[in-house]
Amino acid sequence: MGRKRGSREDTFALVLVQMLVWYKPTVLDPERADLLDRLRGQGYDFVEAASRAKFFQLKLANTTLRKARIHARKVGTLLLANPVTEVFEIIKVEPI
Repeated sequence: MGRKRGSREDTFALVLVQMLVWYKPTVLDPERADLLDRLRGQGYDFVEAASRAKFFQLKLANTTLRKARIHARKVGTLLLANPVTEVFEIIKVEPI
């Protein structure tokens, strides 16, 4: 098991990366409109917008936090998100 603390340049046995991918606000998403309609139909009139995201979790072996973030950006850009219609965000990079 990797160390729990250290600098971005320390190598860890395993690094957990969590990412979200969702449609760009400019993309027509019928599910987004349906979700908003259902929320308002239940009395949540104060909800201005709603959307759904896909959650991805990667476990990277023998890497640094800096390299894990670089790999996550590449994976997000090349494989997880369609750059025309979707955006992604890396929400967590930590040793486990």
